[in-house]
Amino acid sequence: QWDMNISSMPIKMLLVQSKQKNDIQKKERAYIEIARRCCFALSSFSFTFIGASFAISITRVSSRKNIILASILTLIVLFSFTLGKALKHYPIFSILVYILPQVIVVILTSLKLRKISQGAQ
Repeated sequence: QWDMNISSMPIKMLLVQSKQKNDIQKKERAYIEIARRCCFALSSFSFTFIGASFAISITRVSSRKNIILASILTLIVLFSFTLGKALKHYPIFSILVYILPQVIVVILTSLKLRKISQGAQ
């Protein structure tokens, strides 16, 4: 019997492996891999939201505050990839580290876009 590396499995095989009841460690690794793939998919939207919300300005003068906030949000997302990989032995924390920063970035950037659309800079 051969064992396939979890990072090279298709998503269907990961879902099947996450439903197995006999091997808890493989089940947890499958959940972490699913969260990692969702995080990579959501990161393109997160980076787009960061760029859209902090690049739009009402005034002619660009603000350093916007550049710093956009950089911090980008670093949070990138740091979550590294930290999630480092926490692979703690599945709950790893999944939270992968998903939670994405949610925070989307919420903060949507609040920023709402503020800009109302005319306040």
